[in-house]
Amino acid sequence: MRKQVRKWFCSKSYLKKFFVGFLAMLTVPILTVVLLFARAQSLLKEQIQVASQNTLDMFFQRVDDMVKGAFDICVTVTRDGLCRQYPLLAERKPEKNTFQIWQITQFLSKYNAEMFYDIFVYYPIDDRVISGKNSAQKLDAYYNVYYGDGHDFLREFRDVAESTIGKPVLRSMNGKGTDTYLCVAMNLGGAKVPESGFTVVVVLDPDYTEQMMRSVGREEQDGISLICSESGDVIFSTDDAIDVYQSEEQGEPEGAVYADVLQGQKYMMQVRESRVVTAQYI
Repeated sequence: MRKQVRKWFCSKSYLKKFFVGFLAMLTVPILTVVLLFARAQSLLKEQIQVASQNTLDMFFQRVDDMVKGAFDICVTVTRDGLCRQYPLLAERKPEKNTFQIWQITQFLSKYNAEMFYDIFVYYPIDDRVISGKNSAQKLDAYYNVYYGDGHDFLREFRDVAESTIGKPVLRSMNGKGTDTYLCVAMNLGGAKVPESGFTVVVVLDPDYTEQMMRSVGREEQDGISLICSESGDVIFSTDDAIDVYQSEEQGEPEGAVYADVLQGQKYMMQVRESRVVTAQYI
């Protein structure tokens, strides 16, 4: 019986050709659909990556522009003749410098803007802060009245005041409650007597900064934005639990996307260097 069926089937060669042709006809459109679907997925992924890259580029640019704006103010103030002359006046006639303090206050107030919370100059010659927004006071009193009652920033600020001349630095300080302030500071030391120099500090508005840092779609991407110092200390973060991060970029070009684990969760990371100060935007 089996031999008869085989003989019959072999005699019907046209059936074999039909089935082969039919299968070939099905294979071509199926493969075409599969290839088109794979290509569509690839194009969609590329479009998402490009859109995400453009969003991050804009984000990094906006943050660094804000930092550069603060740095430009620092440079302008350090070049101002009135601000440079105050240490000499405070040394020679400390009891007659009220008018000069008022003049410096008026000069600094010209740079107040939405993104800046405070702009002030610190003079070690008389341990005085002169602000464009607030009253002039001794450093401890000024910090305690307008920022907080802690001393972490005071210690750090005195380090800033003794930092490399002309080198801008980006720092953060804790204010009252949970407020965190980013500030750009620049020191102009005295040629012979360090006390004759001064430090300009531009404090960025915390609400403006927070809005800026959260400007990348958090709801869709569940992301975290960080600003880190050269040593890896987190200067600012949209996640208060993160205070240190060491990049594991391992020689990848700037802006490259790489995987890393942060607080036990895997993230796709991207790092940019500030063009103004020694800091990383992550």
